[in-house]
Amino acid sequence: MPSDIIWKNVRVKLGDLKPWSENPRFSTKEEAQRILDSFDEFNQVMLFAVSPELDVYDGHQRLSALLTVHGPDFKIEARQSSRLLTEQERRKLTIYLNGSAQGSWDFKKLSEWNKLDLGEWGFDTQFLSDFGKDFEGFSSLIGTVGGSGHNENYSRKIEAPIYQPSEIKPKLSELYDLSVTNKLIKEINKSSLPEEEKEFLRVAAYRHTTINFGKVADYYSLSGKEAQLLMEQSALVIIDFDKAIALGFVELTREIADIVREEYGDE
Repeated sequence: MPSDIIWKNVRVKLGDLKPWSENPRFSTKEEAQRILDSFDEFNQVMLFAVSPELDVYDGHQRLSALLTVHGPDFKIEARQSSRLLTEQERRKLTIYLNGSAQGSWDFKKLSEWNKLDLGEWGFDTQFLSDFGKDFEGFSSLIGTVGGSGHNENYSRKIEAPIYQPSEIKPKLSELYDLSVTNKLIKEINKSSLPEEEKEFLRVAAYRHTTINFGKVADYYSLSGKEAQLLMEQSALVIIDFDKAIALGFVELTREIADIVREEYGDE
């Protein structure tokens, strides 16, 4: 069903815009500076999104950054809605404009770009480096499927690999890297946020922990039954495929494999 909302271009002063007090996004000083650098180099590329009363739907970070340098009388281009959005519509639009609806990165292609440039432009190069390590190790394991033995950086074969365990049990410290996580937690602890928010952010910070799955597999093969069982329950390794399906760990991989076969065949 076509939307009843019509958008038009308007030119407005920064000082007339009304920020959303419930805006869930923020920017650091470094990120704000990159916004200003981008504006200086390319001028205004992205338009603000505003209501008929100039409530800001999209552009809060740009608004904050530009106000500090250009002041309230500085004029920018915006897209203005023909009617006020409901609170639910506003939240939904925020996610659409800033979430996965904008697409995802192809990290293999991005890893071929200059990392110094990416870091200067604000990309998380540590994440890219961690991804590269994981991708290289994962794709090399995938390459052993069916005895292909090739050394390509990427393989369309995404079935479970045939694993040959090492005879040397790695140290636990070799299984994971907490450097990014610890850096985030340090910043969280230094913040003035309420303790409840800090606790949530500390938990979320562990998403940035890097796991070396090759070392995990070696550690698993030389561990006792209790440790092995818990590692299987955490999906760090998959030994019993049927059990993994029952626990819900394999279904997505199956769906991805089916899509790849449909697109590329069994090459």
